[in-house]
Amino acid sequence: MTVAHCARGAILSVLFAFGVAAASAPEIEHSGVQGVAVVDAGGVPDSARLRTGDPIIIPRMPRVPAMHRSAPFVVAPPARAAIAASPQPKAPPLAANFAGIPYTGFFPPDPIIAAGPTHLVAVVNGGIALFAKNGTKTQQRALDDFHNGARSSDGFTYDPKIIYDPHGGRFIVITLDGQSSPDSWLRIAVSKSSTPGNLSVGPSASQDWWGYTIDADKDGGVQTNDNWADFPGLGVDQFNVYVTTNMFSNAGDFEYAKVWVIAKASLYAGNPIAPLEFGAPPAAPLGNPVTGLADFTIAPEINFDATSEHMLATNALDSDGNGYLTLWTVNNPATMPTLVSVNLTVTGWNDANVPQCPQKGGGVPLDDGDTRVLHAVERNGSLWATHTQSSVDGARAEARWYELDPATPAVRQLGTVGDPTRCYFYPAIQPDAHGNVCLVMSGVDGSIFGSAFYTGRAASDPPGTMQPVGFLQAGLSNYVVTAEGSNRWGDFGGIAADPVTDDIWMFHEYAAKTSDQWSTWIGRKQAPTGVPTNGVSPTATPTIIASPTATASPTATASSTATASSTATASATATVSPTRSPSVTQTTSAPPTPTTSATATVSPTRSPSATQTASATPTATASATATVSPTRSPSATPTPTASATATVSPTRSPSITRTTSATSTSTLTITATITIVGMNTPTTTPTATSSATIAASTTQTPTGPRGDVNCDGYVSVADVVALQPLIPPNDVGPCGRGDVNGDDVVNGVDTGAAIGRIFAPTP
Repeated sequence: MTVAHCARGAILSVLFAFGVAAASAPEIEHSGVQGVAVVDAGGVPDSARLRTGDPIIIPRMPRVPAMHRSAPFVVAPPARAAIAASPQPKAPPLAANFAGIPYTGFFPPDPIIAAGPTHLVAVVNGGIALFAKNGTKTQQRALDDFHNGARSSDGFTYDPKIIYDPHGGRFIVITLDGQSSPDSWLRIAVSKSSTPGNLSVGPSASQDWWGYTIDADKDGGVQTNDNWADFPGLGVDQFNVYVTTNMFSNAGDFEYAKVWVIAKASLYAGNPIAPLEFGAPPAAPLGNPVTGLADFTIAPEINFDATSEHMLATNALDSDGNGYLTLWTVNNPATMPTLVSVNLTVTGWNDANVPQCPQKGGGVPLDDGDTRVLHAVERNGSLWATHTQSSVDGARAEARWYELDPATPAVRQLGTVGDPTRCYFYPAIQPDAHGNVCLVMSGVDGSIFGSAFYTGRAASDPPGTMQPVGFLQAGLSNYVVTAEGSNRWGDFGGIAADPVTDDIWMFHEYAAKTSDQWSTWIGRKQAPTGVPTNGVSPTATPTIIASPTATASPTATASSTATASSTATASATATVSPTRSPSVTQTTSAPPTPTTSATATVSPTRSPSATQTASATPTATASATATVSPTRSPSATPTPTASATATVSPTRSPSITRTTSATSTSTLTITATITIVGMNTPTTTPTATSSATIAASTTQTPTGPRGDVNCDGYVSVADVVALQPLIPPNDVGPCGRGDVNGDDVVNGVDTGAAIGRIFAPTP
């Protein structure tokens, strides 16, 4: 999070200057298509043909051996353009900056932020706060209290993520609760309007947030008692909310990545939700079509456009030093979502273990995480994403960023923010409506304490370059917190576009004045003026949505150089369908008991709807596969990041620890694609499309509850309407759910049965 340092409370003037000197990007190379493959739910090759009665075998992607961050894994990458040393021109100044949430007794902080029409909502491990845009903190609560006491036997919530939906005008907060099965929960809070006035979850008119709890360690509605969720991701498009997690066994091994797809219509109304889930056994893991490895940490995007949702994961590193990215596309998001993956091969990406970073005053170096994708956002046809990587010589951490064209797919540009002596890590990126970008990150070296930094680029800047780096807030003391064996920092940073002004808000941690404690800082960057890129008009500013219920001094350092941009066409795709997970409903206190949902063999199954919870944990799970395992967080620690690498499995992210006091340039090549449609019970329906080198893909289809006549995944009044045309011909309809009461005939009795299921959905 490189940001120019500003005196506390100072108001600085503004925007990224166009035309700031930047190193020229190396020549852009075009990528070639190595192959694309179609995979069905059972992983049957394109050439296979099933006959009635043939057995369906669902293979799992191979698991790779676990690798800890300290394990040597060195690959010599290609040469990279030299990075200029300090001093450099000063970073463009901030428009405003002020103190964020102070130390809460948890580490690492996991700072994340979202901007609405009138307020900012910032979240860290252990706390959530509401800020006016002038920097006034109007309310702060403990994260556990935000959910009104709903918690697992582990006793605290952790790993927060928050976004503001640019389409629906709502804040969405997710957290995890519990670090072992069967006590692993995903908690979701959704503001009842675009301007929540308090930080209280519940159905009461005085509470401004709806709350839901999903039983994260169920696979297809079945309790496994064998895994738990870690490091969640949160994304949104015009139809759905997307949640991802890494699933670990109780023994600490990475198992797979899960993806939940939740329709916004029910979620925003406080009605029961029926998430679709992808990736859970017995379906094949969600993985890369070229490497054959499961994906670890699938990052969903915040999608400003009226296009399909995309998700991104780093997957592997080959013997030539090429990195593999898995780009996922959600097809048919409004009706029957399916996931399609394509492999992108990135040359020059050093995916070896990221070295830990020395700090001023010596002591234990800061733990800067691994190479998982940390942030993704799509706007005006470009998908922007970031992750940390190792420098070419393996001595330092660098912030890697991408601008992708997800539709082609192709790479528009990519780059690295690096310095000959300094580490940059935990980056987050955000474009404005005109293609100008801000990037926030952590940074440290032997001459400075752990600090928050920012940089950015104007749409007119040379491809692959960023403008000079500056402090968002300089670190103030030596930081050593080694309760878990490493000096935990991170696990990510926050950045968000203002829905009214299109300014960019940045939020990251720095070493506080009190030794061995962190604090956070917020900065605002005014958006430069310019013309939209890619021929796409800027997104419209959302209108404020009324609540449905009554509610109460910078220093310049090295600038980054990077290159990229290539186009590539995929030759084939594979599909996987989802399964519906049990429905989740709102609760006011204790967690409701979940209902299991039926799974279908061809299409994804939506879980019976989930109930709103004000504090308890309802049920609803989804699943997806990943390849590496994060390190488990200890006791009271909110979840840390787990490291994963392509050829080796990730380690569970170190957990977040609660304390009462301080404890001392490359090109990209598309090689293959896979399509996946949510998963539960997969079916094999091989299809062949082109000359691809990989031929495995999975297809799954979810099934809804019996009252789900119109196949939208949950039971509502719309199903009663959809039922009427089926009565004269006695047709069960496309989902086979017209016979609501199970008497083998469709008639008026089913209408009454459907109405009864609106409020008490059953399989």
